[in-house]
Amino acid sequence: MATQRYKAHDAKRLPTPAYSAVQDVVDNSILGIRSGDLVEWNRSGNYIRPANMTWDTDKATSQIAFAKNFVGVCYEAQLRDAPAGYLAVLTEGVFEIDCASATYEVGDRVGLAKQSGNGLERATVEKVESDEKSIGVVVEYKTSATTILVQIQPKVLLDQTDAVGSVSVTTGAEDGDEIDFTIQLKDRNGNDLKAQKVVHFWLAEDADPDGVPAGTAPDMGLTVGTGTQLGIFTADAELLVLTDVNGTAVITAEESAANQFVPHAVCEGQHGQGDETVFTM
Repeated sequence: MATQRYKAHDAKRLPTPAYSAVQDVVDNSILGIRSGDLVEWNRSGNYIRPANMTWDTDKATSQIAFAKNFVGVCYEAQLRDAPAGYLAVLTEGVFEIDCASATYEVGDRVGLAKQSGNGLERATVEKVESDEKSIGVVVEYKTSATTILVQIQPKVLLDQTDAVGSVSVTTGAEDGDEIDFTIQLKDRNGNDLKAQKVVHFWLAEDADPDGVPAGTAPDMGLTVGTGTQLGIFTADAELLVLTDVNGTAVITAEESAANQFVPHAVCEGQHGQGDETVFTM
């Protein structure tokens, strides 16, 4: 379960359905909601429901679906046969939450863990690699942890259309002396971002993002096709670019000799990298 720690906030009273009609996806038992449950907002029915009702295809898809609609931690309980009503939900704060045993560091993202069957846990988290799956951020360092302190970050209460959830970099095929890199920003709902953003782009020696600039930068430089170049940090290897209104930028590297490097991009704290680029010439 999730237990509040350190920060107190007023709870929001949110509607619930009559739970006599709702079944758990794993064991088909009739559900209630417990105090400490992580809950999501059902957009079609306009009510909250516990995490273990969410399952879509596989764990990753289900984690994304729950995180997209995560609203907070339930502060009250509802009996399994209760009529529709309202429950208090804490939408901000630091909570001690059960977790999959691991070493956690400050800043790690966490999402819902999977049950033994095809369902998510009601209030147990695990480390996840992307903001799309995340329901909060770890705020303590702990080894062999079975509970962890998490600053929850409900996405359903935020404006998701203008916040960067992930960055992808796609490396195109070599075309003569050119290779294109397409940067695509996604919002926190996993959709293409409908906004212009400033992106830091660079070519590194390898997958290590600290390896900038590339040992041998493209000798014919970088040009921005889609988007607008704002500045150059390192000649022919590192620049700042403004995406178009769809969160997209295309950068072309031109090279007259054999060379290789890995493209990286960062926007609003989200990092993406493309496949290793090889000019064979």
